[in-house]
Amino acid sequence: MQSPNITRVAVIGTIILTLIVMIYVPLIQGSAPSGQSQQGQQDTQETDGSVPQEPGEDQLLGANDHRVVNNPRNRIMKSDEQWRSQLTPEQYRVTRKKGTERAGTGEYDKHAGDGVYRCVCCGLSLFDSTTKYDSGTGWPSFYDIVSSQHVGEKDDSSWFMRRTEVVCNRCDAHLGHVFTDGPQPTNLRYCINSVALKFDEQRDQAEVEQAITPASDPSARGPGDEDAPQEK
Repeated sequence: MQSPNITRVAVIGTIILTLIVMIYVPLIQGSAPSGQSQQGQQDTQETDGSVPQEPGEDQLLGANDHRVVNNPRNRIMKSDEQWRSQLTPEQYRVTRKKGTERAGTGEYDKHAGDGVYRCVCCGLSLFDSTTKYDSGTGWPSFYDIVSSQHVGEKDDSSWFMRRTEVVCNRCDAHLGHVFTDGPQPTNLRYCINSVALKFDEQRDQAEVEQAITPASDPSARGPGDEDAPQEK
């Protein structure tokens, strides 16, 4: 027969254990859905690849909703074999291998149509005909671009020269080079290979509005650009 003390301790222990179960089990169960929800959201992001974007990250600046910049998902990336099959040998050599067409041989050197010049590789609008002028160099020349979001610049130190390469921001096609000996209001000369362009008489509304205001800011150019060689 058990002593009263042992019985009392057993009862008290049972009561304490019951209280612990009643207090902590609901707390643990209540926190589970929140954790599962957060994990579910993470799983969803990992599955569909979506990433929260800042408002206005994509802007309609090109024809047919060609939205580009600051969003890698809108970039066009193809294998070397795919570019070869899509482009002519000369288009491929210039745009994908950073070649240069011979001066005075390009289709658009003396071209005077009204419209936009698009990237021959991906169709993105690059230059408006209202900014085209005859530089006398033998290559199509423009004093401004459609948008700095469409046309990018890279340092080019090839051929023992310091130049600024011009590329399509959508597919990274080589277009030509930009120099600081152009006319007002930008003082820039975008010296572009004809074979890298495709002329289009159709502008969308965004391109019409963009052509009203120069996209380039001469004051934003880095030091030494004015010393760049004046040949393409």
